Amino acid sequence: MRTSVYTVVLVSKWGSTSVSTSLKPNCSEMTILGASSGAVESSYEGLPFHATKSTGTKPEPTIHNDIVDIRRGDGDFNLKAEILTSLKPQKGLKSLPTLLLYNERGLQIYEEITYLSEYYLVNAEIDVLERCAESIAENIPSDSIVVELGSGNLRKVSILLRALDVAGKNIDYYALDLSLNELERSLQETPTFKHVKCHGLHGTYDDGLEWLKKPENASRPKCVLSLGSSIGNFKRHEAPSFLKSFRDVLSPSDMFLIGVDATSNPGKIYHAYNDQKGVTHKFILNGLVHANEVLGEHVFDPRDWNVVGEYVHDEQGGRHQAFYTPNRDVTLQDIQIKAGERVQVEVSLKYSPDEIKQLWNDAVPVVQLPGRLCTKASGLMGYPSQWVTMGLRCEILQPISRSHHCWTLILPGILSNWKNYTMVKWNVRKYSNILLIVTPRLLFLLYELLDIQVTLPFYCIKLPLDIIYIGGVFSPTENANDLDFKDLHLLKKNGMLFNSDPAVYAATTVPTFEEWKGLWSVWDIVTRGMIPNEELKEKPIKLRNACIFYLGHIPTFLDIQLNKVSGEPPCEPSYYRQIFERGIDPDVDNPELCHAHSEIPDEWPPLEEILSYQQNVRAKVEKLYTRNDIPRSLGRALWIGFEHEAQHLETLLYMLLQSDKTVPPTPRPDFETMAKKAKAGRVSNDWFKIPEQAITIGLQDPEDNSGPDRHFGWDNEKPPRSVTVHGFEAKGRPITNEEYAQYLEQTHRPDIPASWAQERDNELAKIGHAIDHVNGYTNGVKAGADPAPLTKAYLKGKSVRTVYGLVPLEYALDCPVFASYDELARCAKWMGGRIPTVEEVQSIYSHVDGLNRKQAERHLGKTVPAVNGHLVNDGVQESPPSQGSETGESSNELFTNLDRANVGFKNWHPVAVTGDGHRLAGQAEMGGVWEWTSSPFTRHEGFEPMTLYPAYSTDFFDEKHNIILGGSWATHPRIAGRKTFVNWYQRNYPYTWAGARLVRDL
Repeated sequence: MRTSVYTVVLVSKWGSTSVSTSLKPNCSEMTILGASSGAVESSYEGLPFHATKSTGTKPEPTIHNDIVDIRRGDGDFNLKAEILTSLKPQKGLKSLPTLLLYNERGLQIYEEITYLSEYYLVNAEIDVLERCAESIAENIPSDSIVVELGSGNLRKVSILLRALDVAGKNIDYYALDLSLNELERSLQETPTFKHVKCHGLHGTYDDGLEWLKKPENASRPKCVLSLGSSIGNFKRHEAPSFLKSFRDVLSPSDMFLIGVDATSNPGKIYHAYNDQKGVTHKFILNGLVHANEVLGEHVFDPRDWNVVGEYVHDEQGGRHQAFYTPNRDVTLQDIQIKAGERVQVEVSLKYSPDEIKQLWNDAVPVVQLPGRLCTKASGLMGYPSQWVTMGLRCEILQPISRSHHCWTLILPGILSNWKNYTMVKWNVRKYSNILLIVTPRLLFLLYELLDIQVTLPFYCIKLPLDIIYIGGVFSPTENANDLDFKDLHLLKKNGMLFNSDPAVYAATTVPTFEEWKGLWSVWDIVTRGMIPNEELKEKPIKLRNACIFYLGHIPTFLDIQLNKVSGEPPCEPSYYRQIFERGIDPDVDNPELCHAHSEIPDEWPPLEEILSYQQNVRAKVEKLYTRNDIPRSLGRALWIGFEHEAQHLETLLYMLLQSDKTVPPTPRPDFETMAKKAKAGRVSNDWFKIPEQAITIGLQDPEDNSGPDRHFGWDNEKPPRSVTVHGFEAKGRPITNEEYAQYLEQTHRPDIPASWAQERDNELAKIGHAIDHVNGYTNGVKAGADPAPLTKAYLKGKSVRTVYGLVPLEYALDCPVFASYDELARCAKWMGGRIPTVEEVQSIYSHVDGLNRKQAERHLGKTVPAVNGHLVNDGVQESPPSQGSETGESSNELFTNLDRANVGFKNWHPVAVTGDGHRLAGQAEMGGVWEWTSSPFTRHEGFEPMTLYPAYSTDFFDEKHNIILGGSWATHPRIAGRKTFVNWYQRNYPYTWAGARLVRDL
């Protein structure tokens, strides 16, 4: 029997030395289509039969302005060794590296294959891209690097590049390929775009991974393309490693577009790899010619070889396989290949829905939501429940276009307290899918569906998730009963998740390296994703340095602290400490008055140089964590650097809030809908009696690092001291934007807080701040009746500032106002109260903690036996176990639970608080803003400057700064949750993200 048999195309031509496999099929449980042992009539046109001797040395790179040589080794030498190794397997079939198919001539033949009617993969992806490129382009941010793994088929990628260009996205597209000639050809044939610049990367897949790690690339948003179902050319156990390698390189602001072939029709698959014209046959045989070139001798004569292709489906799944078989015995060194023996050269795996699910699971574990939630969601979506399966934080299936049978999985958001990767999927018909990992890092909808804490058998906020999948069974056709194919979606690791449980976020005294990576990911999103390069040298707040200063300040400060204790030399350039060691905090009234700070250069160093320095410092930190034991002195330096960066992450966002050039970090929330919901859920803001109580302020942390392994604290947190706080009354929640607006309108004050903006004659009004100072412990004058409602005239043209741009004030009336102390103190007095002292605020927090403990004990008392009214825990272990004083304070004693707190980037904006007036707000529960106190920031009894950073507090003991407590939506949990942490700002500094609640004397 004579059968034409050919092979699949490996689109990812970027240097995996071998993706061949040696599978021995189980004939009793498999389907085989197209297997042949007969000779195949072939045309050898264009194939030289004799080898051109290879020198085995790395070729001199061709000079090309748009191609970067990123090779790190000798590709020919490695390939030669791989040929010999593959032909001498320890077990299984002999094989040859699939890479042999992709020399220059092979790529030219492959281009012919892509135009064959039988070869559905390219046609399917072109169809998808033509219909959905605009939607895909919307998800890729401007200033991104787009890297295609393999120079690819220009007909496909040009569709996406054209859509990006039309969208006005400034993009640097890089085609990665091992063939320099192919890169040059591709770039020459690439159309000229206005906004998209095209480049080449000459190297392998591994070279590309290393290139992506470079600081100048790691700091930019990226989208990696792996089209053509190249994932199918990896062995099933190798494919998860492929995904993991990119998971480790890409940051939370990056994306990965991957094609997966889910075809299951045996005939369709077979004919795609076995075309009638014999083009694929010629493509396969050219691999033998390439092998001769690599080996430097004429070993394989194509006329002596046949090609066998077959589609197999057995317990190992569906796949197409291609083999060489000689029609005579062949000898290579000590290797014997007998006539008719199979030598495998290529395998193309097809993925069923369950196999795709397993692939994602093998890459990183998955958590799936209960079926009852899927049923509830499907009802809202309008799809049968059997069509919908949900991984954590999936949402609705929505058609892009019914007429074109294209569907997309849209995830506008679930879980307002999660920031993670989500996925959009584009597909067409039932054979080729493209999955796009994108990054809407704020998700809202699940709270709209139901109470997640009641419905789920776990607390989502505590899940240590790294990757989440979305699954769906649905039809891409008009016929709702025609379930043509299943699919599921991979979500990238949530690199910026901060936990709310102190047992997790403060589990160790020294931040773990995973915590560092989480902090760095958010820092990179803010500094590289939200600040356009052209704005880095601007000063959105004139009282601060230019934005670019902070990019250099953070690694410089950290390196200085590490050098003090490790003895290692500083990272270069060492002169950075002269210009980046310390920032400025000038006097608001007289900016000429300022503490000691680094000199400000005439010109800041280049951005690329700063980012390279940052990467070197981060590498130093990573190296330190490879030690078996980190001494407490080094741990203190790491802790200082960590919290210092976390604090600057927040204050840098203060600056970006004042800029109209800030790039939003996430999909814009629906502020109008949230405002309607908040208004409907309003309750009165009650007064709560706070009893007289003795409390302890501060912690024990000897600077000589003696004693047990305790949590660290800044110098103003030490030493611990006891105070008795008198009884008083406090409001449950802070002052809102609406209440502050009522105060301004009814007192006829023209100025507005810096957190607002107002249009006047198409220009923003000047933001003023109070020039008269209010401070100290004084009672306000009790106001009479409730203030009159705001007028539409007052609201007109007023907005609040957010990282998403200006939002009408009417949509933020239920959110806490944040302003200077002086502004809020006047408002508090007008409202009939005053701002509490630091001791009073601490007493409120302590009282709330006590109430929470009692509530937890009542709950525990229902489930744990009691004797004589006392709880017993025989056989019940507390979680986490309480720690005695011998080991220092435990995380649960020193840190508070932040489940109810809008901190740690649960949202990128304040949230409504008007529904919380019936409950006394505890630490950091002010809706996403700090809490002002009326207490000046002064030296307390027992205060001693810290050794590593002695000026941290002392430079601000000037009677002009007041203490703030708690945290904002951008405050790291280690800071927002630590009961002893103290922050401070000048009383008239208008840009502080701090609000206030009212208190009054009994």
